[in-house]
Amino acid sequence: LGTDRKAKSVSAGTGHTCVILDNDELKCFGRNTHGQLGYGDKNRRGDGPDEMGNALAAVDLRGTTTGLSLEIAVAGGGHTCALSVAIHARKAKHSPPVGLHRVNNAKQLAAQRV
Repeated sequence: LGTDRKAKSVSAGTGHTCVILDNDELKCFGRNTHGQLGYGDKNRRGDGPDEMGNALAAVDLRGTTTGLSLEIAVAGGGHTCALSVAIHARKAKHSPPVGLHRVNNAKQLAAQRV
């Protein structure tokens, strides 16, 4: 997972695994036949030397998790989906008292099967 990193959540698909780290980064490894690891290629990861730990890059979620908490990643047969959540306090004229407002943002990571 990387030096001083801990798993917050782990999801195992048919031939790949994705881990949400304690810093809300997502790392995926295993088979990548359909691009399900989310790295933009179809290269396997974790089956050769120096491919795990610090050497395994985090999946680039293209800014979708900036200021958000990555809550869940679900690995399936040939796909992975991630859900990030933000909680904002809000107060406006004629609105309810300040409270929590949930904003959900889901992103499909894998290429679709053709």
